[in-house]
Amino acid sequence: MSLKIIYSVFIFFIFIVVNFYNRYLDREKQNIATLTGKTMGTYWQVKIPNLKNKKYIKNLIQQNLDEDEKMLSSWKKNSLVSQFNRLKKHQRQIINQDFF
Repeated sequence: MSLKIIYSVFIFFIFIVVNFYNRYLDREKQNIATLTGKTMGTYWQVKIPNLKNKKYIKNLIQQNLDEDEKMLSSWKKNSLVSQFNRLKKHQRQIINQDFF
């Protein structure tokens, strides 16, 4: 009989812990901002908890990705990578600090 009581108390305790943990997770999910955008022919997504200035951070991320695309895109004719790929043997190219 006492073993059944111990198991019952243990199961009840597990139930309480799981219940509070799920409530905590639900509360945390409510404070997560999801930022999305397009880059390099696909989409990006960032999730940040307790974000205060959503629009500013999203624009900052998008600007950095756009700058990277200008340098690294192999399908845009004016990107630094495309310019480099068009160079002839022993021809030099000046690159910016970010690309370096």
